[in-house]
Amino acid sequence: MMSTRDFEFKQIAFVFTDEGEKISFKNDNLLITGPDGKVKHQSTCYRLFLLFICGDYCLTTGLLDRSKKFGFTIVFMTPNLRVTAMLPSKAEGNVLLRKKQYDYNKTDIAAHVISNKIHNQCSLLKKKRKKTEEKKKS
Repeated sequence: MMSTRDFEFKQIAFVFTDEGEKISFKNDNLLITGPDGKVKHQSTCYRLFLLFICGDYCLTTGLLDRSKKFGFTIVFMTPNLRVTAMLPSKAEGNVLLRKKQYDYNKTDIAAHVISNKIHNQCSLLKKKRKKTEEKKKS
């Protein structure tokens, strides 16, 4: 679950491929280089929230792997900034439900689950131990 503090420190990066910018990675850092090869932007993938790629781009497995590993979304756009495709990061699920789950501090549910597990194991063991007279003789 993403907290407000996490959201405040995440970054959004734009890459304009029609201007000759290129994407590369170095030590889990996103590098955006200009047409002359100089680094225009460098940031850690841990802080990356969203990557916009404007223009034509060949998708590489390195970009897909890092998107999955660090959980950032990739949005492909035309040079006119019209969204053509989106590769979302992992879904976090229902935020309100997760908040309730993390805020719940009691142990009554856990005790109930453990009690049911013990009961199920006892009943399975009793079923295994019941043997017919033929099985006892053999």
